[in-house]
Amino acid sequence: MKRAIICYISCHHNNTEKLVKEAVKGLPIDLLDISKSRVVDLSGYDIIVFASGIYYGKMHAKLIEFIYNIKLSKGQTALLMSTAGCTLCDFTGSVKRLLQDKRIEVQGTFRCKGYDTYGPLRLLGGVAKGHPDVKDIARAKAFLSKY
Repeated sequence: MKRAIICYISCHHNNTEKLVKEAVKGLPIDLLDISKSRVVDLSGYDIIVFASGIYYGKMHAKLIEFIYNIKLSKGQTALLMSTAGCTLCDFTGSVKRLLQDKRIEVQGTFRCKGYDTYGPLRLLGGVAKGHPDVKDIARAKAFLSKY
């Protein structure tokens, strides 16, 4: 059986944390909040999921720094998960390139809406209220279950 872990960071409205904590229920997947842990050994994991909200058009800077600083092994697989007020675009390009540079294959990407009150959106009451919702979590669980 493949061992899996989700390395995540969640800020502001904790959309990503809500998504991953609910999606892993009943699945044999470990969770690692990278904002609380810096030194990790991921060598025992076959699948590593990197998850964060989208900030300024990319995944969280601390997640990118975390990936840059960790040791990954050939044969490990990566998955990416993100939450954002707008999900029309895939904002994971910089993380995909970084993982490619480390010779790690990204096998899948999941994204869903997350409540967003950044900048002028705050004046409007935000966008994607109530997300991630039950349907988003079910889609995330289905995505993770495939691997």
